[in-house]
Amino acid sequence: MKLSIITVVRNAKELFSQTFESVKNQTYQNIEYIVIDGNSTDGTKQLIEENQEFITTWISEKDKSLYDAMNKGLKLSTGDFVWFLHAGDTIPTPQTVEDLIKSILYKNKSESQSEIEDIDFIYGKVKIKQLDNSFTDYHKIAPTEKELAKKGYKNFLEGMVICHQAMFVRREIAPLYDLDFRLAGDIDWSIRLFKEIEKRKNNKQEVRVRQSEIIVAHFLAGGISTSQKKKSLKERFKIFQKHIGFVGAIWQHFVIFGKRIF
Repeated sequence: MKLSIITVVRNAKELFSQTFESVKNQTYQNIEYIVIDGNSTDGTKQLIEENQEFITTWISEKDKSLYDAMNKGLKLSTGDFVWFLHAGDTIPTPQTVEDLIKSILYKNKSESQSEIEDIDFIYGKVKIKQLDNSFTDYHKIAPTEKELAKKGYKNFLEGMVICHQAMFVRREIAPLYDLDFRLAGDIDWSIRLFKEIEKRKNNKQEVRVRQSEIIVAHFLAGGISTSQKKKSLKERFKIFQKHIGFVGAIWQHFVIFGKRIF
């Protein structure tokens, strides 16, 4: 199984260095590393140039947005699965990717990686690194394999129930990001992804997803301003409206609000 790891960075040399080192040190060999730099001016580009032997493909140019940069990475990837690790995200141990794949193969009761052909989505666990260097769990509880397979895209009508850094997606069905969205595009992307996975099922009961208990990434806690939070909520409403209609979007927000209260 070939894994494409995509890192998007702009003017974050120190953070990118941490991400790069964690990727470079992986014991799993079949990794394609793609770096999309947004025309950095802080030395990030120079760091990339100095380490080209460890980077499969990289570009440095201006982007329209974060999602535009991520789309560039998807278009350049050639692996069986893609995994986004942004600047500052790190892989916990050198054995993490290898252990993840072994755990999935064991779950499939197989000794051959060809069995992964029946899987479209793999997800593990993440830890959030706080400013004091302590670690906390992701704020949402991920659905089980059966819940994810049964409800499909509807899981993401409650938001990002699976952290993006925990997602390993079959490249051939990974959609491009909708550039109309700038803050909540991950939700739209996940919904469209799982609609595609649903189409690939041979029957309604088929489970084309696999969950692992392995912590696959650490990512930095990041605050969001009040104005950005409002914009993000407006985008989320537009995304829900796009997929389940205006009335459905209103009802779903009542459901989300109700769960927070009760």
